[in-house]
Amino acid sequence: MNLSETRYKQFSITRFLLVGLQSLSLACAASALGANVLEAKEPPKKAVATYFPMKKGTWWKYRITRGDSVYDFTLRVVDVQKENNEDVYEIDTIAQQTIKDWYVRRGDQILRLRQHFGDNPSARVVFEPPYLLMVDPLKLASNWQWQGKGMLGVKVVDNSQVEAFEDLDLEVGKFNAARIVSNVKQDKSRLQKVYWYAAGVGLVKSKVTNGDVSSITELIDYSFKPRK
Repeated sequence: MNLSETRYKQFSITRFLLVGLQSLSLACAASALGANVLEAKEPPKKAVATYFPMKKGTWWKYRITRGDSVYDFTLRVVDVQKENNEDVYEIDTIAQQTIKDWYVRRGDQILRLRQHFGDNPSARVVFEPPYLLMVDPLKLASNWQWQGKGMLGVKVVDNSQVEAFEDLDLEVGKFNAARIVSNVKQDKSRLQKVYWYAAGVGLVKSKVTNGDVSSITELIDYSFKPRK
């Protein structure tokens, strides 16, 4: 493995642990979390509600468990700017280092335009073509693919599909969520991601496994949560 691949792997591991978008399987996640995950017998006929547009100041707080380590991070919509007559959303992952991502909606596609990892000028990327994160609204059996170059110019192929709608009972609340499974190839590395999006809320749960590094992430609070 050359220096570029090694540095990219380090960036990838940190990024996946913070954003919490990866997993091996539903069974592993349910067992590790002790969560009550029920397979929906009849998936909702309606698609999951849209997530865009998002309001500036909206935030989601997550907790990561990795072995004996537990720590929190926050996703926050910090700015919305016009670029080429499009609304571009800056969403920061706030932890020990701040990761900045810029997103746009085009038709039914949610696209990541660029990413800055901390203050390191070499840890910045403009995705060409823009990284297809997901389609919106989410429907059962929806699928999409993205191919391009990630951080440090590493080639990435990402195939995703909505496999089911499931009921999750988490500490922050109960959700019916779309389970998305992604198979990702980064140069010689192969990853599988499983993450859950709830209607009108966003990402509520994920598990990350990358080689011998794994973590579980759950939503623990969000700015628009109904308060008793």
